[in-house]
Amino acid sequence: MDSRLYIKKFKKQGFVNMGSSLISSEEIDKLSKLVKNKFEETFDSLPNDSCLSMLTTTNLLESVPYAGVVANKIVSNPLIKEFLEEILGRDYKIWGVEARLAPSGDRGLYLHQDGPGQINLFLSLDDNLQGDGASIFLPSSHLIKGSQKKLGVEVPPALLRFLPFMFERLSRLRGNIDIFSNRTWHGRWKNSSSCDHTVITISFFPAGYN
Repeated sequence: MDSRLYIKKFKKQGFVNMGSSLISSEEIDKLSKLVKNKFEETFDSLPNDSCLSMLTTTNLLESVPYAGVVANKIVSNPLIKEFLEEILGRDYKIWGVEARLAPSGDRGLYLHQDGPGQINLFLSLDDNLQGDGASIFLPSSHLIKGSQKKLGVEVPPALLRFLPFMFERLSRLRGNIDIFSNRTWHGRWKNSSSCDHTVITISFFPAGYN
């Protein structure tokens, strides 16, 4: 797809799927294994029925250097660079690279909105066609005047289940890349499956952001 179409879709709905052609299956396999090992080292074991919330690794580039190799390949891709420069300007900066794991039994996260300026890129490390433990978005909500907090709108995870038609759930195959604005109202669907699901996140800010 032409980068202009991705940009147009992003500006309209606040998020966009960039497909799965940027990272090879072999690269995903290697990264997924390394990240899983890191989670097991950090948290001793990966829970199955504990109803925990999402687990996040810190300093991923230090603990899993190969994650930096993959992240560099993504952000160096001409399609991604053109997209980011259009949205954030030429001198945008990478704020951080993390791995996030939604364990089986994860209760999800309420619908919320983060500070202005930031956009996130998600790289799916496993197949998740049902969107268990995946991020969800309210399309075009980044265009609503006034912040979600000031409007007094808060939707808890339990209520989200009754309004699935309103949200886009990131039900993705491994290797898929999604980019979203943190001003888009977003949350996380509960993980009712027996599998853990993991994504790599890369966050970006425009130049001069403080």
